[in-house]
Amino acid sequence: MLREFEITCPGCQGWIIIDLETGEVLRHGKKKESRKKKEKVDPKKFQQAMDKLRAREDGGDETFADAVRSVEEAKRKLEDAFEQAKKRAAENPDERPPNPLDDLFA
Repeated sequence: MLREFEITCPGCQGWIIIDLETGEVLRHGKKKESRKKKEKVDPKKFQQAMDKLRAREDGGDETFADAVRSVEEAKRKLEDAFEQAKKRAAENPDERPPNPLDDLFA
């Protein structure tokens, strides 16, 4: 029984092969392209692609871990600076903290 139907695209004059049961487009191409089904993918190429994907995933974990470490380091530095500022403020309670806008309007 016929499951596929071919029509010509009215816009580009290419070909479209449609599944008669589902109405889904199975294949399409330009006017002079072959209508044969494309060759199956070589399993070796598929395995190489999967290996590359796994290598990228492994690298992503390391990149994420580096980013987490840098954020934790920045947080620690900010906490240290805040503690030092609190200590200076406690030592000199009458001293006014520096205002960065003072330099602009002086």
